Amino acid sequence: MLKALNGDIEIDGQELFVSYSVGVSLYPLDDDQPGGLLQRASTARHVAKQAEGGDNVRFFSRDFNRTAYRKVWLETQLHKAIVRSQIELAYQPIIDMRTGRIVKMEALARWRHPKVGQIPPSEFIPVAEHTGLIHKLGSKVVRKACRDLKRWHDAGYR
Repeated sequence: MLKALNGDIEIDGQELFVSYSVGVSLYPLDDDQPGGLLQRASTARHVAKQAEGGDNVRFFSRDFNRTAYRKVWLETQLHKAIVRSQIELAYQPIIDMRTGRIVKMEALARWRHPKVGQIPPSEFIPVAEHTGLIHKLGSKVVRKACRDLKRWHDAGYR
């Protein structure tokens, strides 16, 4: 498999460099359930990708840095949260100190994981940025903020 993956490929006359990162988990040593095996293989792939820019194979090890495991878990869970619309918005008012009126609102993304509870933006935003999920997340946040804004306008708030 590795020989087949190694090298450049050409698509529509464009030469592309291909790299690979492979993660391996073993049944029943690493887990005895398909989901657990896939999650551990994904963790091993993440470690392989981080090592020297990819082109590596790594077997899952319980000694992997917990931070790497947490990042892979966060990436998987964040993708699910975005698809399932589990990212909530909290609004922080910006008040004109002269008049005491709200002149703006800042939309803040909040993620309450169904099993582990609140995950701070300082943890999930960097993961979203690193993985490219930030585009999907940003799109969902803007759409939700616009819907909320319209609802407030329709209710008479300006």
